[in-house]
Amino acid sequence: TVIEYASYTCPHCANFHGDQFEKLKKEYIDTGKVKFIHREVYFDQYGLRAGLLAQCGGDMRYYGISGMLYDQQKEWIG
Repeated sequence: TVIEYASYTCPHCANFHGDQFEKLKKEYIDTGKVKFIHREVYFDQYGLRAGLLAQCGGDMRYYGISGMLYDQQKEWIG
């Protein structure tokens, strides 16, 4: 099991999701070799609100919304 503690406003977390997560997902998570748990950490009000937004999508949409928030972090943080 891999447990990630990440903030939607952290540039390092966004970099991980942009560069490394897809490979991890494809080779380990999707094949069932690894269980992945994403835990949200809030350092500011923007990260908290982003986390609430991701959770509004429910279990089926959480990771899609989460990925979008990381991919577009520079645009919505400003």
